[in-house]
Amino acid sequence: HSDYPSLAEMKETSSLERLSGRIVVSDLPKAKGGEFPKLRYLTTLAKNIVEAERWGEIFQEFAKRPNFGKRVANSLRGHEGEEPLCAHFMFENKNQRILVERIKEMSEKIAQQAETEQEKRLPLSTLASRLRVLADFYHLPMTLADGTFIPCSAWTWASHSFKGGSGLPTAHSLHVERDWTSRDFLVECLKLKGISEEQLDKRIIELMGEGRESEDLAESMLGLTKEQKKLFVEQSRRYAEEPKAGKLKRLGDGPILEPIKEHYWESKYVLNTAAFKLGGNIYLIYRAYGDDNTSRLGLAILSSDGRHVVKRLDKPIFEPTTNYEGAERTDPELSRGCEDPRITIIDGKIYMLYTAFDGNIAQIALASISINDFMAGNWNAWERHGPAYPGVPNKDAALFPEKINGKFAVHHRIDPNMWLSYLDSLECPWPKEGYEIVMGPRSGMLWDAEKIGAGGPSIKTKFGWLHIY
Repeated sequence: HSDYPSLAEMKETSSLERLSGRIVVSDLPKAKGGEFPKLRYLTTLAKNIVEAERWGEIFQEFAKRPNFGKRVANSLRGHEGEEPLCAHFMFENKNQRILVERIKEMSEKIAQQAETEQEKRLPLSTLASRLRVLADFYHLPMTLADGTFIPCSAWTWASHSFKGGSGLPTAHSLHVERDWTSRDFLVECLKLKGISEEQLDKRIIELMGEGRESEDLAESMLGLTKEQKKLFVEQSRRYAEEPKAGKLKRLGDGPILEPIKEHYWESKYVLNTAAFKLGGNIYLIYRAYGDDNTSRLGLAILSSDGRHVVKRLDKPIFEPTTNYEGAERTDPELSRGCEDPRITIIDGKIYMLYTAFDGNIAQIALASISINDFMAGNWNAWERHGPAYPGVPNKDAALFPEKINGKFAVHHRIDPNMWLSYLDSLECPWPKEGYEIVMGPRSGMLWDAEKIGAGGPSIKTKFGWLHIY
């Protein structure tokens, strides 16, 4: 009895039911089941059974260690956390995953029964099929092309309706979807550190016994600090109201530039152009891909209205000369070179961020040239500053045209997100601090659901920085 000093203080029915393994089976109160009373009844009862089994397993683990009663009391008090990767949410999600597996087993048994009971074959087959669909889609949400978010979890719909909700479930009801994704993410990160999912579950049980179920596992198991956790995209971030953006107008019906078959270095395709104004004309530095599967950068000059090509050079103005650009590769079938330039002019100098591809890793690199040398066509004056983050796969880098709070600012893309780095100096390599994820791809069927990256340098407006991605 002395080992359970605090159990007498526990008066919550749920705590006592966990301790005794008691599962209440009763009718739903009249008109209290929402739109999906049978679904609510099934999922709640099944989850209660799973939880009773898991709590029994936890108590067995506690029995192997000292201070059994204290551990039991700590685990039953309830320590719900707020962080997406806290131990409490990960424990609850494991219960939901076991529930899904049980529903799948139930579906298989009913399907087998349908094969032996011919007279009831159709109803049983239908039930088995519906249970299988319920299990397969249990954790999945989707976003429609119009931005509507729809959860597919039977638990979410039944719970939302049971609590009086109508229409689509709100964000407050999406525990299954949130925790499922969070646990998947955590498990994959732990694998990279050599930590198994079994070790994760053992750690959760330890924290429960210590009354620390609210602890953030991103900190205790991944070793992330609060500062490092800022790298994760905050999907709940709210933005100030701004006027709706207008639609861009396409000038002309055809392309501005096309490949030139007679030029070996730009015979296959031309694409991904950097555009900037100098001396009344618009300059295009474009990526060109030729017969030797190498990317080089060419130059075209447009009229002031951007509609006509005034001049186009027949030789590249920038081509791979370094190892990180693939200059030493000799395999003619291997793609390599200098890709996707973005141009920013600061203090009389043209800075070019581009993708350097050595055949294995595509990474961002920086080069610069004075305006005088550029206008004179002195292409040997290009100064290479090197890779910004050596060895890190990275693309779509664009430098802001002015400093922000005394620092250079650069957008870049480490798949699948768009990042922002603040730099005291443009000298390469850049430090591995002072950066954050500013945008991530949206989910579902939206057009930007896979990956996003900077389209060009941001444009300053009276509303703030306009960024086209």
